[in-house]
Amino acid sequence: MAQVTVVNAVKHIPAAALELYEALENLRREGEVYTSLSQLQLALRGLESENAVTRIACGSLRESQLG
Repeated sequence: MAQVTVVNAVKHIPAAALELYEALENLRREGEVYTSLSQLQLALRGLESENAVTRIACGSLRESQLG
């Protein structure tokens, strides 16, 4: 049996998640200094299926940051 390795497989992004996926891809390319690259990649991988996984993370804010 021959082994097949796919390096750049075409990703299937459900239509309902496409806008979010594209926004996260743009953030990954242009705004990685503002967020964790590993967290962005995890979010992107979660959207790459029909049963997309939504993860929500809440960072802590000091009272002085709330205004």
